Amino acid sequence: MDSGKVGIDKSLSSELNHAYGHISIRVVVLQKSAKNSPVTITPEGGEEKETLVDEGNTPVSSYLEEPKHGRQCAVFLVNGQRQHGWDNTFIQRDLEFKYLRNRMIVIVDVDGLKQEVISRLMQGSRQQFYEGEVYETLRSRVIATLKADPDLERLEAEAEEEVYELKSGDEAVKKALDRLIEEHNNKAIRKTEGSLESGNISDEDVGGSLDSSEKVVVKEEPEEGEKGNEPVLILIPDSYTIRLRPDDTKQLTLTSQPLSDWRNFESLDLKVEPEIKELSVIQNTLSQGATIDLKYNEPENWDNDEYPIEANLRILAKFSEKDELRMVERRIIISPPVKHPPKPPPVLLEEPTYFKVLSRQPINFYEGGPDVHVKLQWDGKDYLAAGEKPIWSFEAKCTSEGVSPSMTFSKPRDGKIELLIQVPNGLTAGDKLGFEVAAIGPNGRLFLTTIDGEVVKPPEPRRIEAITKTGGQRRSPYELKYINKENYQDETCWGATQWTENDPGCFQEPTPTAPLTLIINEDMNELESYREKLIEKRLAESTVEERKTKYVSHIAFHLYQMYKSSKKEGGNGEGNGNGSELKPEDMRKEIRRVAITLLKLMET
Repeated sequence: MDSGKVGIDKSLSSELNHAYGHISIRVVVLQKSAKNSPVTITPEGGEEKETLVDEGNTPVSSYLEEPKHGRQCAVFLVNGQRQHGWDNTFIQRDLEFKYLRNRMIVIVDVDGLKQEVISRLMQGSRQQFYEGEVYETLRSRVIATLKADPDLERLEAEAEEEVYELKSGDEAVKKALDRLIEEHNNKAIRKTEGSLESGNISDEDVGGSLDSSEKVVVKEEPEEGEKGNEPVLILIPDSYTIRLRPDDTKQLTLTSQPLSDWRNFESLDLKVEPEIKELSVIQNTLSQGATIDLKYNEPENWDNDEYPIEANLRILAKFSEKDELRMVERRIIISPPVKHPPKPPPVLLEEPTYFKVLSRQPINFYEGGPDVHVKLQWDGKDYLAAGEKPIWSFEAKCTSEGVSPSMTFSKPRDGKIELLIQVPNGLTAGDKLGFEVAAIGPNGRLFLTTIDGEVVKPPEPRRIEAITKTGGQRRSPYELKYINKENYQDETCWGATQWTENDPGCFQEPTPTAPLTLIINEDMNELESYREKLIEKRLAESTVEERKTKYVSHIAFHLYQMYKSSKKEGGNGEGNGNGSELKPEDMRKEIRRVAITLLKLMET
């Protein structure tokens, strides 16, 4: 494979059990290629139609068989020949790597199994494995080995981050906007525009006051689902995930609903689980709420492969005359810097000088969960621990009484090694585990390091609900522009005021040197929350892009209609067609009402 196209290429060894033998797994993830052509299909077992990328035009296409042979991206080899295979449904459904499904190849070599075990797999047709007891054990082992692989999780999180930050393509938006304008003009029953109807909405609704928001999150406590009483905690911005990057500060605002109940606030407790020592959490209590500043300070010599870092932020508040605590939880994801300076390649030696654990400790073991990957590092050259009779070898043992998990090591890659630990049966949440790992060299040389582990309960599954697609879509001289938070100070909104995170967009009237300009705010609060919900639903990249394109094109179309309606018939002044003046503030409220309504419709 072209090394320039490869994201990761690693080999792992995993033991089925003592009676069966072991297997070797090679997993390759290719880098994302140029944008693929989307097609709309219904995934097998899916609950909604979703735009997925055509498998005939993906980074792995040139490495797979023709479509009529199954497009199998996970293959099983016996004596170097393919005997069985799975398509990318395995990557998406079993491994839950939605965004890697079109970039990932898995090769499983089963020659390490005992001959009688291979015979039980090969009975019947030699074109496919017999799907019996051995096959199910093999399938479970492959899934357990790859499901929690930190390198795959990192690439999946990076792909998710790209989808989250995905900007609607200019061409796609303009085409959709032109279709909307063209269809509107073709179906119009008169040549002149009607009046701009403001709709039934109050200033409070338009302003997005705190009283209109309600969001309480409770996990792992089913009794919390019963009807409670006010107040409840409100966290702004109101999105399920808080995304951080190193050395950037994120400020959250905490208050109560109703707001008047904050006067009864007594105490506040914040906790980040698991603890991240480099994460600074500073709270400030105010008269009508509190602010929480989050900042991640990246340590020196931090390995970029250790991103993303995930944790839960739990906030508990006590209100007077209320027995129960009020709680709100959010997911924290710390991603690598946008422009991380490339690190020099590691200096590897003929005589290694250290051997250490890279993974954050304690290592979490989930009850009945997938294998645990522990990252290790040394400064020895890779060849020292390669081959049938390596100069250096690695050994691991569990120091906890009565626990003897199966453990294997990966081949060194640029000084990095992975210890693969199968989760033993019979463990319960709260159990502590200890391990000793050794690098053993010639002449009695030895490096010894320890690993601390803890058994925890697996996270609860999230309920996924379908999103109803919205539909519909002349040509007019206009320019489409976008604005983001960092540019709010550089532009004015509706002529004389500054942009805020509550503004969906505005238009600037044409001048002798410039056409009508339609400006879309990509960082409006509600749009950010909607974008976050799309990511939570694990929708494909093309689906997310399609839905954001629809939102932007519809908002741009409404701004276009507002501009036309703001002119008097046959004149150049502002008005609504009846001679009354349309004020910028009215139009500002109108476009916000439309944007919020559109987003609510799209998530219904």
